[in-house]
Amino acid sequence: MLSAANARLSHKWLMRIIGLQCVIWALSGLYMVSMNIHFIHGESLSREPVVSLPLAEVNYSFAGLMTDYPDASNITLTRVLNQTVYRFQLPASNGRWHLINGATGTLLPPISQQQAVRIARQQYTGTAEIVDVQQQAANQSTTSGSTALWKVSFADLARSTFYIHPDSGQVIRRRHHYWYAFDWLWRLHIMDYDDGENVTNLLLRIASILGLLATFSGLTLLCLQLSAKWRSNWRSSQ
Repeated sequence: MLSAANARLSHKWLMRIIGLQCVIWALSGLYMVSMNIHFIHGESLSREPVVSLPLAEVNYSFAGLMTDYPDASNITLTRVLNQTVYRFQLPASNGRWHLINGATGTLLPPISQQQAVRIARQQYTGTAEIVDVQQQAANQSTTSGSTALWKVSFADLARSTFYIHPDSGQVIRRRHHYWYAFDWLWRLHIMDYDDGENVTNLLLRIASILGLLATFSGLTLLCLQLSAKWRSNWRSSQ
């Protein structure tokens, strides 16, 4: 027969095992629901450039591009640093991005450090100065071609950082201190301490089961104690 003593013992040992993780779940969950997800993604850090294409300057036609690069895909006519360019990918170079001058048809070199600084400065919504510029290995699951992104950091409170693809000239991602805190709290929340991608890992499943058992044992203990108190009060009233 289930007794309050057994329920209390079970609850005590279960909470010793899973109690700290329950606190982590509560604190990490509180942070994640309190923060605006658009802010975490860095959307407030940058302004999307208004692209106005001076088509009169485009002397290199789309037909000419397809003649010179018949395997080109994801072709876009856009502006990069006040220059009209074609941006496209080639399967022969493992999906690497390329930029071609829209006026001359000249294949442009990868974005330089100075150009990366200008791109970051154009999109940055703040007024802080740039404190660091370096190249950092890219995540191959989210980028194509180049193995290094330009990392441009600003001296604001959140240490806002822009990652710029040297082949496409695009801002790939935006990061700041609040994002890194969110990222680590997410990993702690789902108990995936590697890359924070596996939300069905075995450790999380075991912890969830133990958490449920601890909750049920606590509820059982509460019900038994209330029942005993109710019976005691009823007997004393007779």
